[in-house]
Amino acid sequence: MKLRLIKQSPVAHRPIQELVEMYSKRLGRFIPTQKTVLKNKSLYKKNGFIVLLDPRGKLLTTDDLVEKIQTLQNYSPHKSIEFVVGDSYGFDDKDRKQADLILSLSNFTMAGDIAWLTLWEQVYRVFSIINGQPYHHE
Repeated sequence: MKLRLIKQSPVAHRPIQELVEMYSKRLGRFIPTQKTVLKNKSLYKKNGFIVLLDPRGKLLTTDDLVEKIQTLQNYSPHKSIEFVVGDSYGFDDKDRKQADLILSLSNFTMAGDIAWLTLWEQVYRVFSIINGQPYHHE
């Protein structure tokens, strides 16, 4: 299984790009990871288990997400898990219908770049837990 993180608009802030690169390299030790930043609104091609990041989505704890990803790794026919962060307009109903899971990172409204960085950190945290690394503290 591989991991794909997709952002529907370019990252505007260099420090965020640098932190995302750091998490991308760390994640690469655990699972093949691809980062995609789309240059236009066209949505990704559905190639795996699609998780849309949307404020109206389901709130999960880190442990809930660990369990979900472990289940997908063990029992899912999908070849990848694809997390998608929308642009400032979010996702339309067509996009939401394609999703296998709609996930909210917080009850707070976040700028797209902050959501992008938060997603990378949380996904890294999840795979650290799965792989028995000491990054996560309960």
